[in-house]
Amino acid sequence: MSIQKVVIKEFPKDGRPWRVDWFGEVHLNPNISDEPQIELLISPFIGKPSDAGSTRAVNHHQQRIIRVGVGQLPLIHIGSIWENGKKLPRHLFTYTSNTFSNLVVSPNSLRLIKTSHQDDGEFLLPFKFHPFGKGVSGINGRCVTISHKNDPFHVIVPCTEIIRFYFSQTTKLARALLNGEISSSTESLYDSEKSSLHKDGTCVLHIGMRFDDEDAWVAARLAFSEIANKIARGIHGSIIKNSLNNESGAPEAYPPFYGETNLQTYGKWIQSGDKWRFLVFWINSCSAPFPYNELCCIRKNCGLKPLWDDNDRKSSGWSGRPLLTGKGPDEYSLGDDTPPDRKEPRVNLYLPENRFTHLIGKALIKPEKLRSEYKAGGQKPCFAEKQNDECSTGGLQIADSNTGGLEIKPGPISLDSSHSSEWLNLSATFPNFLHGLKALEHRGAFQVKVIPGSNKTIQSNSGPISFFPIRNQKGYLKWSYIHLKNREYRERRKAIVGRIDYAGYIFYLMESQQRESEHYTMFMVYRYDFGDLKTGIFEAILACCAQNKGKWLKDDEFPEYGREKVKHMWRSYEEFAAKINDIINRIIGGQ
Repeated sequence: MSIQKVVIKEFPKDGRPWRVDWFGEVHLNPNISDEPQIELLISPFIGKPSDAGSTRAVNHHQQRIIRVGVGQLPLIHIGSIWENGKKLPRHLFTYTSNTFSNLVVSPNSLRLIKTSHQDDGEFLLPFKFHPFGKGVSGINGRCVTISHKNDPFHVIVPCTEIIRFYFSQTTKLARALLNGEISSSTESLYDSEKSSLHKDGTCVLHIGMRFDDEDAWVAARLAFSEIANKIARGIHGSIIKNSLNNESGAPEAYPPFYGETNLQTYGKWIQSGDKWRFLVFWINSCSAPFPYNELCCIRKNCGLKPLWDDNDRKSSGWSGRPLLTGKGPDEYSLGDDTPPDRKEPRVNLYLPENRFTHLIGKALIKPEKLRSEYKAGGQKPCFAEKQNDECSTGGLQIADSNTGGLEIKPGPISLDSSHSSEWLNLSATFPNFLHGLKALEHRGAFQVKVIPGSNKTIQSNSGPISFFPIRNQKGYLKWSYIHLKNREYRERRKAIVGRIDYAGYIFYLMESQQRESEHYTMFMVYRYDFGDLKTGIFEAILACCAQNKGKWLKDDEFPEYGREKVKHMWRSYEEFAAKINDIINRIIGGQ
């Protein structure tokens, strides 16, 4: 089902785009016992701003608070924009993108703070930079700061965003985390006695009966990471603790790992005192490893046909879910005021995403069953000619409500035109570039290496990262700065250069650091005899690129070298590798 068919009832239906400014408290839901509600602080846009994250983009005097079921959390994030209850595609609005490479996550680098925290007498989150709400929900919200570049508060991430990104991929996981189902025991999520982690990195997870295959990836992380398990089980307790302390029922959470990561985020730069910090609206991807390499998921009644049957099986006691025949409604009205009836058809909303780069290209292993432990209890599914357009993300009940169930799950990258372009292709970031080169090297005939591209570089675990020159013979190159807010805060634009050796044929692939609103190509350069280029050539090429404002070389610049512009038209690292492989073979073949 397309995301454009979902209308959340609680959003205003006044024809204006509304931005989610912040997450507030978590409350008990008087209508659906197993699905708490979470507050959203929303503000209407003023016109059509060029920078959707700006404080001036919205009328914060008309800011209001709405409540939605926590099962909708995978669909909503700070900065998401809604019009008449429908989520607008991200590519229609501009947000600042920032990738924090080699970001260290450790007990020493993390701090849990209130939204109203002060640093040296200055508010860390001044209201003039972001309208997070002046009421109890806003002031007493919780954030995690991550130390970076010698600043303990350089990266600021709302705790609810950590919960949404790392723990709440699906509706069922969001409900289980925030309603306290797994706070005392995780046995409903997975069987800890039967689950195991092997020395080769293969994980065997016996997932709970009520959870789906899409929940297994996160469930296995909780099962075999003590850090992730402790954080997930403490989320519900933090809500109760903060509520009893006469504060807001704000949840608390940390990232579920320790170590280095490349964190791709969207948000805005804010100034507190004389320092600039980055406030994260939403996390787009994280490269932190999982405690396993392969995941084998087993359940008692997994739906696979057994190799042999047993006539003495006991009944499952389930008479079957209704099946829909014909076309469903044009729109689904999603609310949290009525429990979904298990007798109504259920719909799934798949959100295409690649949030965990460690899992890209991995498939869930589902072994064939040797026997079936249950038999169907006289299953006679009913067939609905017309499906009710009212739905809810709460747990299915016998409610006689005529409200169907809706579950949000991660799905494969889709070519559905209703999704924004950033969902279609991997973004132009250095981590994606490096993962693509690694996939190319796995093809066997390739050897890749990151090399310096200019005289000024910084070292990373993957090799040197170069800076674009800020001057050439023609003068000052303003494009060489990725951020140029004032004299005190300037950030130079970086580049990465990869040397590709294909059976003695040498090629060089170059990628530039880009803002979210920029869409520059990668650049391949090579000698016509396929030998090595001198180091100084790369700095001259980067200077020309800055002079041409990201468009690399013109035809009359360095005509003695071959060149190829490569568009970012791949949805996985394997497609990246296949594209570069095809280009190199075409060039060598003279086609």
